Amino acid sequence: MPKNNSTDKTPDNKISETNPDNINPEDNKASEEANAGDNTPEDETAKFTVERLGKDCYRLFGVSSSTYDGATYGVKGEHTVEEVRNIIDSWLKKQVAPAKKKEDKE
Repeated sequence: MPKNNSTDKTPDNKISETNPDNINPEDNKASEEANAGDNTPEDETAKFTVERLGKDCYRLFGVSSSTYDGATYGVKGEHTVEEVRNIIDSWLKKQVAPAKKKEDKE
């Protein structure tokens, strides 16, 4: 019997050419429905709290939550995604001050 060269998902759930990430479209649909009521930071001009943007820091800014927390430490109020991106970029470019040496006690 000839091999089936179909690009559809195989019964044994192997990755196919039409769906290389092996993503179930129903999973994405459920996720979208769950987030439908959320105020998500998709609009670059909309303002959000620092805490709200932190929930999606990796997706929005490509940084870990600890990096986001450090960069936005002390930042209050609502900001656009672009404003926070600039805050993070500026923080990442700062040089670390050298450690102070302790004086020897004799």
